[in-house]
Amino acid sequence: MRNVRYPLSSEATLKLLVDHPHSVTGHKLFPTIRSALRFAALVGYESETREPLSGDTKILDARRLTHPPTLETIYAIALAHSRDMEIIRPENEDAMIQIFEEYIAGGLKEITLWLRETPGDVDGVDALIAAAKKRGYLGVAEDTDFEDIPSIVF
Repeated sequence: MRNVRYPLSSEATLKLLVDHPHSVTGHKLFPTIRSALRFAALVGYESETREPLSGDTKILDARRLTHPPTLETIYAIALAHSRDMEIIRPENEDAMIQIFEEYIAGGLKEITLWLRETPGDVDGVDALIAAAKKRGYLGVAEDTDFEDIPSIVF
């Protein structure tokens, strides 16, 4: 499998998601860049935001993609997008990875907007939860208090 690229312009968003420990708990939102990119791809797919890669990119080594659930996520997104089983054939790997990359770019763009909508949230948690509630991803009303939301694992 080839390496996955993602936009360098989203580096600040990724740093917040992966490198920034929460000011109270000390935990990071995502334990790895791989998990944050997988989340971004799913956000991109769910929000129908697919962005062609342009400009400078960073690379996630392919060896980090072959472990579950990342590999399954790549296949699932490519299949859901193309609606064609042929996309997961070895000869179509570049097209499959390109779909995943473009949903990563779109998802990172969406997540960046979510973070901007909640500028006082230095940790990003409130922004992600507010966006998830607003878009109906959590199955709770938008005005539900944070404490009343069932446990969330990213």
